[in-house]
This record gives sequence, C-alpha cells and structure tokens, in this order.
Amino acid sequence: YLRPGYLAFVRDETLMIAPFDAGTLRLTGPSLPARHEVAVGYGNCHAEYALSGDGTLVLIPREVMPARREVVRLDRAGRAETILPAEKTYGGPALSPDGRQLALTRNEAGLDLLVYDLDHGAMSRLAATPRREFGALWDRSGTRVFFVVDMPQFQIFEAAASGSGPPRLLLEGMRDQIPLDVSPD
Repeated sequence: YLRPGYLAFVRDETLMIAPFDAGTLRLTGPSLPARHEVAVGYGNCHAEYALSGDGTLVLIPREVMPARREVVRLDRAGRAETILPAEKTYGGPALSPDGRQLALTRNEAGLDLLVYDLDHGAMSRLAATPRREFGALWDRSGTRVFFVVDMPQFQIFEAAASGSGPPRLLLEGMRDQIPLDVSPD
C-alpha cells in the first residue's frame, strides 16, 4: 500500500500500480504498469521488490536474474560441481533429508515439479498437473514431497517422492496456501 491511496503488486513480472481505497479494500480504477519488470522467485513465490511508505522503490530487475540457471552442488571446501547445466530454467531446489535426491521446479512451458536422483542422474516429473507446481518441501523420512499447485489459489499437495501414485490435495482454502515446514511426526 502506498499513501495516499495506491496498491502496488506484480503481475507477470511487471510492477503494477492501481488506485486503492483502504476503507473498502477495493480498487478504484484500472491498474497500470510501472516502468519496471521485477525478478520473481517462483520457488519461494516472492517478487523481488520493496516499497517504503513514501514511495521509494527498490527492486531486482528481471534481466538480472538469468532466464536459464544451472544447478550446482558445493562441497565443504567450496568446490562446485554442476548437477544440471543451464539448458533449462530451474528454481526452488529442495534437497531430500538423505541428500540423495533434489526436488526442484523447471520452468519450460509452465512450472513443473521434478525429482532429480543425484546418484543416478535420473530426472522424473513428480506431479503431472496442467497447473503451475512449485515450492517443494520434503517430509522428514524423504518419502513424500509437499508442494504448491496454482489452482488459481495456491493449494498444498503431497506426492510420493518415488512418483508412484497421483498427487493428493492436502490443504486447500480461499487464500493461498504455502508449506513452510513439516513437523517430525
């Protein structure tokens, strides 16, 4: 919210500004694009910008975030090993508790949730939904993965890490649901 009555938000990586009535919580006019495209971290569902109450804007421009990013594993000495080359756009990596599998999102024709077997170099699609999937989080045993499906509200699903069986809707609501942690039990 910007005084004296505007709402700022990101739509398709473009910063938008709309007149907003804080009393009724309604837009009072059309939303217009600002001059900035903002980097969006789909793995964490966060647009990379901040606004102060006086309208000062700080942001990470979209062009700073490369479209294609490699996935790299670092050892304790800081030596890097490329796991997945920058042939695709990857984000939101989540390492399994035993360190042998990596759940991550690939942005190709949409956001798809994948599991990569680090020992065998095999990639499998975890959830074959027609919607955007992201935000992977492993259970403590490493047998299940929780994630977000955009339906259009973000809903929490779970699936077997092995890919056996269809994903199961775990939590839905009228507002976005995003998993942040899993209890030990």
